[in-house]
Amino acid sequence: MYQREYELILIVKPETDEPAIAQIGEKLTTALEENAGIRLHFNLWGKKRLAYEIEGFTKGLFYLFNFLGEAEAVTALERVLRFEDHVLRYMSTKISDRVEVETRKAQADREEVEQAARRAAEEEAARKAAAEREDWEKRAAEARKPPEPAPAPVAAEKPAAEEPAAEEPAAEEPA
Repeated sequence: MYQREYELILIVKPETDEPAIAQIGEKLTTALEENAGIRLHFNLWGKKRLAYEIEGFTKGLFYLFNFLGEAEAVTALERVLRFEDHVLRYMSTKISDRVEVETRKAQADREEVEQAARRAAEEEAARKAAAEREDWEKRAAEARKPPEPAPAPVAAEKPAAEEPAAEEPAAEEPA
């Protein structure tokens, strides 16, 4: 079985929270399934600066939604997005005219696994870098501290050495 492959790029308001974004993803998936489409990916590209101000926002969260379907599915998805308050802009693009569904689904699953592994590796590297930076800052702060003054030596009382008694000058005899 063959279908067309599409990608849908969304720009979401930057202050949108995770539950609202998950809800948008669920609405898109539901609309897609109702129109015999197949969801492949729904990935966050990140927060990016917009080329021009949209509704007072200079930044937006960019998401990529890949799917398989026909033109009716694209129309349904765009209808959902048109009434979504959190979405600033969206654009649908046809990637391929004829894609083998099972092969593309398997490829998308592999890509998801690879991306999850890459994300986990990046998070681990970031965690290690943060730990190293924290250790370095700690050592740098210790190096900047002025050395603590050495404790003053405690004078121990030594027994006074016996000094030889001073001899009194002998009286001179009168001559």
